[in-house]
Amino acid sequence: MDLNKVVIDIRNGNCEFRKLPRHIRHIQCVAMVAVTRCGENLRYVGSKLQDNYDIVHMAVSIEGSALVYASDRLRDDFNIVMSANSQNYQSPHLKYASSRLKADYDIVLRAVTSSYECLRYAHSSMKDNYEIVLRAVLCCPSNLKHASLRLKADYNIVMAAVSRWGHCSLKYVDKKMWDNYDIVLLAVTNHYSSLYYASDRLKDNYDIAIKGVSHSWWAFRWLSCRLKNDYNIINIASYQHNIIGYLPDKLQKFKNYRGWVKGHIGNGNVMYENDYDVKFQFGS
Repeated sequence: MDLNKVVIDIRNGNCEFRKLPRHIRHIQCVAMVAVTRCGENLRYVGSKLQDNYDIVHMAVSIEGSALVYASDRLRDDFNIVMSANSQNYQSPHLKYASSRLKADYDIVLRAVTSSYECLRYAHSSMKDNYEIVLRAVLCCPSNLKHASLRLKADYNIVMAAVSRWGHCSLKYVDKKMWDNYDIVLLAVTNHYSSLYYASDRLKDNYDIAIKGVSHSWWAFRWLSCRLKNDYNIINIASYQHNIIGYLPDKLQKFKNYRGWVKGHIGNGNVMYENDYDVKFQFGS
């Protein structure tokens, strides 16, 4: 087999490296070309070359997750792991680093900045580090689920997370934060479904309720009974969808009352003839 032709074919993508004969795949110059084209080709180069610094460094520089195929010695190499940490956002390369490097501040900080899932695989001491967790939630708010209990209750960390993605972030915070007005308001502003996690007190807050139902009528389901009786909120929600099934029982029986409803609830028409009719039906 012409080795030069093989190298050219690999470089041009005209042949699959994994299908080549083993003795060809284990040649260093051929392996280098292969991992330069696709880091995942490190899987097929053989254990000797998987312990070769230059080849592994090239492979993880192209695809961070290729670190899984590196030797144990190179998974514990600071420079190798750092080079992997600058790659694909969806590549959880820290998962394959040594235990020692999973507890290294510089390695973990770089990892959580460059990949969505790396905080999950960091040492527990790193999950309780303020700077690392802050960087992680700014990269991907769902990283908050991997933070320590202490940082899940940190106001600044939680605000940073919910400012990016309210619903997912509020799910993972300390439950006492569900009763924090600023946090819940920001979360609901970003995504109406955050209201699901709010405390009973804040589900009864008019401003938060208006934010939620203005985004989507679905938020109406999680409001307090008092606010489900508020005609302004019902009007906003019903303009988007038929909400009869979510109205309080005392309003259900009046849904066809001529002086209360104009048309059908949820058809986009004006619901109430006037405030007097509404107050009469609501008993307020």
